[in-house]
Amino acid sequence: MFALVIVLASSSPVLAQPTLTCSISIEPQTTVVTVGDQFEVKVWIRDLDQVYPMDTFRVIVEWHSTEVQLVDSSAHFVSGWNVGGYTKQTSNPYIHFFVLDGLTNSPTYADEFWVTLTFNCVATGEAQITLPAEATDSNFITHSREVWRDYNTANEIMYDVMVSNGVVEQREPTTPSGPSGYVGGEVFSANKLAVLSPYLALIGLVGVISTVVAVKRRRA
Repeated sequence: MFALVIVLASSSPVLAQPTLTCSISIEPQTTVVTVGDQFEVKVWIRDLDQVYPMDTFRVIVEWHSTEVQLVDSSAHFVSGWNVGGYTKQTSNPYIHFFVLDGLTNSPTYADEFWVTLTFNCVATGEAQITLPAEATDSNFITHSREVWRDYNTANEIMYDVMVSNGVVEQREPTTPSGPSGYVGGEVFSANKLAVLSPYLALIGLVGVISTVVAVKRRRA
């Protein structure tokens, strides 16, 4: 009887965890901006599984401060979620944003943007805004990019994540061009009568005075 129980137990099927995939992207994926101007990008999570929706995530966004500089970051309000962040401002800065209370969030499979980032363009060329797999903060703690279902439970499943980074095309400001010596306004041909009028009036006045003087002399 004991041997039979062993055989039955060993032949029981083991349920494998499903393979879950999703995507995280910087959008728009290409931004054209002039040096000195500000621009915004959003971080989206898409293509989540409807049967095993996401309930926790951690995302890292990285850039180079010699190309762009972070001006502001704001979490997008999603009902039932509490999202926070940590920013490291160094020569290779990044922002790490994450769910503050993983087990209290409402699971979701909706395509959603979670953070808006505002940057300032500081140099010409092509800049990258990337979604690295991990980054280390100033306390030498490594943070990883993760998306979870049933996080921190016996049934937790981590998504496989596909990433799409952002590209920023940074251009010099354009300067207006025009004919040499032209400073604006409208150009008209000269009216000869209008130009000569002051001189004609002066000649007429001289003539009148001369006539008056001549008449007086004759009478004298």
